[in-house]
Amino acid sequence: MTKEKIYRPFLSIEEQNEWMGHSSDPKIALFIDEIFTTSQYPELRDPFGGVLLRLSGWLNIKDYLDGMGEYFGDRLLRTEFDENLLEKTPQAGDMIKQLMPKVCSIAMDWVPCKVDFSVTCLLLQ
Repeated sequence: MTKEKIYRPFLSIEEQNEWMGHSSDPKIALFIDEIFTTSQYPELRDPFGGVLLRLSGWLNIKDYLDGMGEYFGDRLLRTEFDENLLEKTPQAGDMIKQLMPKVCSIAMDWVPCKVDFSVTCLLLQ
């Protein structure tokens, strides 16, 4: 993983407002370098501005998964996943809300890219 700042354009004015609200939360504010309400780059379609995230970076997925395979060894279950077998139910959203904090707290103990994963966890909770 490389530690870089990442500019993420807002897709709507609602998303801009949501991020501005998140910025007052100290747990999330740690990862926000600056919020822009107007376009910052003529090369991008960012009419609503965007957020410049700090303590972020890019993850090489192949290397990450290879590393996880080495870390877990025989404990890793290698199998195919068929998303077509998933059923969408009204309870699925509630289940995700209940499981996400548990998954995040477990993952934070061993995920090598803790900073990025914690932002994801905070936003999903």
